[in-house]
Amino acid sequence: MSAPLHDDLDDAVHDAEHQLTPPVGGWPVRVTTRGLHGRGVVATRAVAAGATLEVAPLMLVPGSIDLAGFEHVFDVDGVAGIAGGVVSFANHSYAPNCAYAIDGAAGLVTLYALVDLEAGTEVLVNYNGDPECAEPVWFDLD
Repeated sequence: MSAPLHDDLDDAVHDAEHQLTPPVGGWPVRVTTRGLHGRGVVATRAVAAGATLEVAPLMLVPGSIDLAGFEHVFDVDGVAGIAGGVVSFANHSYAPNCAYAIDGAAGLVTLYALVDLEAGTEVLVNYNGDPECAEPVWFDLD
């Protein structure tokens, strides 16, 4: 009989596995086709400021792969990462109501609320990574 999975994992990997487990009822976000710029992310229920909306795994992309024109890439300690969750569909805003944090060691991106969100509210993040950063983004906002 084999040992339980967590016995074979180091603490960081076990912690990442725990973080990826959605709460009872699932993550309180989903993709919509009616976002600020087409597809986007909305809250499916009320969420308090500071609450986690989703934890998604990151797939690191080798530098030899051309990602030109692909806007949904996260900087993971200088390496491109693509999230395996709805966070990649969150639209950009210089007045975001949510933010994300990247844990490069665990290979995770955590989407969290900056303010209280009502059900149906679109999730908006600053693509620069810092909610207060006003530097231009790499694409046209029109």
